[in-house]
Amino acid sequence: MRRAWVLLLLALAVPLAASEPFRVIANVFSVGASDSTVFLIATPKGLVLLDSGAVSEYDKIRANIVKLGFDYYNIRILLLTQAVPSQAGNLARIRRETGAMLMVAEAEVPLLEHGGAGTFPAVGVDQKLRSGDRVAIGGLILIPVLSPGDTKGCTTWTTQVRWERKPYDVVFVGCRPANLESLRALKPDVFLASRGTLFDLEGKYARRDSKPNPFIDPNGFRKFVNETPRH
Repeated sequence: MRRAWVLLLLALAVPLAASEPFRVIANVFSVGASDSTVFLIATPKGLVLLDSGAVSEYDKIRANIVKLGFDYYNIRILLLTQAVPSQAGNLARIRRETGAMLMVAEAEVPLLEHGGAGTFPAVGVDQKLRSGDRVAIGGLILIPVLSPGDTKGCTTWTTQVRWERKPYDVVFVGCRPANLESLRALKPDVFLASRGTLFDLEGKYARRDSKPNPFIDPNGFRKFVNETPRH
């Protein structure tokens, strides 16, 4: 009986960081509705949305974008970490409603065009990417790093932002990769990922107003890489 109560309480304990929108650093914002993260990057030429959440999370994610003061219809580019229901669920709808371009790793295209074998809505792809390509908009440059794991085209994204007059390299890890060599070469200052549990989203959210910014965590990234089992 006690165990059942514990499980119930855990189920009801909705993490604040997973559902409330907030600035991570500079022009990078969290707008996700669960542990499956969704990040919004603002530029003078429009918004970039990295991942789209599950279908059931659409209303919350859209509300989060608006709550931060952004125009949902100003999304210009859609990016993806991996073609799974928790990350790709709303790509088709957002692309249709905003006219945004969907740019993804070439290896993910078959899954996206077939809706993950019926697990999420199928969506057309506007541009196929390979490791090292550049996605540019409004002075922002994002670079995909292919890091296959959960899917063949699982993608880690890197970019650089300026915060308090300093440049910071940012990484958005797609998944725990089968081969870590692609990640070992990265030296990010800010460590983010497609799952909040991979980078302690909850703990960092609780300290988000502290100095220094808790999301500046190069040691956390190195720990993640070193503790990920090699296959």
